[in-house]
Amino acid sequence: MAGCHFTVEGSIHQRSDARGHGTGTKLTEELIAHARAAGKRMLVAGVDAENLQSRSFLEKMEAERTGPLKEVGYKFGRSMDLLLYQARLS
Repeated sequence: MAGCHFTVEGSIHQRSDARGHGTGTKLTEELIAHARAAGKRMLVAGVDAENLQSRSFLEKMEAERTGPLKEVGYKFGRSMDLLLYQARLS
């Protein structure tokens, strides 16, 4: 879609036993560097509203929470809210 040419969605998922070693930070920094090199201006990400670790990580990476999408996901036998985050790359 031409209207979103300057926006990229970035999601990184790590197994629980791989967290806390800086790998997510390094991968996110590389993702941002590649997006900037490709001329992207905005990075967006969605996270399960109950995933406090991911929310904290995105905020640490200076992503701004821009809004919820109510009951758009379904896990563990119930509806889940999705929080949207964005980070300006330029």
